[in-house]
Amino acid sequence: MKKRLVAGAAMGAAIMAGSLLAATPANAAWAFCNPGYLCAYYDSNGNGPNFAGQYDNPSWNGSWGYYNNVTSSLWNNGTMSNVNVYVNMNYSGANFTVYRGTTKRHTDLFWDTTGGRPAGYWNDNLESNLWL
Repeated sequence: MKKRLVAGAAMGAAIMAGSLLAATPANAAWAFCNPGYLCAYYDSNGNGPNFAGQYDNPSWNGSWGYYNNVTSSLWNNGTMSNVNVYVNMNYSGANFTVYRGTTKRHTDLFWDTTGGRPAGYWNDNLESNLWL
């Protein structure tokens, strides 16, 4: 009886640990933004493939991939500066500032109304960034 109880407790602990581990992937994608970078993700909440830029980028298309007009979430994990993101290449068109730090993430650009823009305006509509 004691062996069954211990085995049952061990199995219960394993199931609990597994469920805790299963809950983390939704937030795990944010960890792929290295310190000093702006990361722009295909999907909300930092999921999906991402563009990571440490410098001013007049276009998010390049040898690393094609990221113009596909961004649904942003994280400025910069260590010193805020960064402006723009709806057009070459730092032009409507823009807003992504403030540095972990609590300043734009988790779902579809619902983001930054700058008084309507919901959906920023989602899949960004093409360049300029560090301030």
